[in-house]
Amino acid sequence: MTDSTRPENASSATQKLSPGSPLEAVLESYLQELDEGRAVPPQEMLARHPQLGEPLAEMLDTIQSLDRQASLRKATPQQPIQLEGWEILRHLGGGGSGVVFEARHLAGERVALKLFPRVRSTEALARFRREVRVLSRIRHPHVVPHLASG
Repeated sequence: MTDSTRPENASSATQKLSPGSPLEAVLESYLQELDEGRAVPPQEMLARHPQLGEPLAEMLDTIQSLDRQASLRKATPQQPIQLEGWEILRHLGGGGSGVVFEARHLAGERVALKLFPRVRSTEALARFRREVRVLSRIRHPHVVPHLASG
């Protein structure tokens, strides 16, 4: 097993994100524009700063994922949020691997919907697939059944 807290195992984005770095300056500018309601498409940011390449792409992807999760957490049963065939009703909780929402499939079935950030490694994908396999086998009145994954 490797220690992911060691620098040599850190993503390229976290290795290059340090106070005063070009990556930090670009991200600060991007976040400022978001705060002011001027959402700049990530492709445009990458085109403006090609020298930052993959580290910038990783950080922009993370920011978008966090922003989406924050938006979904505002859902209420009175004001659900639509997401790819689901109505997000309310935030239930979350942890290291994802965020769980009470949701309703547009066909009417109420479910617990777990959303994961983008999977960036084969180990994370393997954990996700393992969780799906285990959950799909569990039949218990206090555990929501697995309906789908993707």
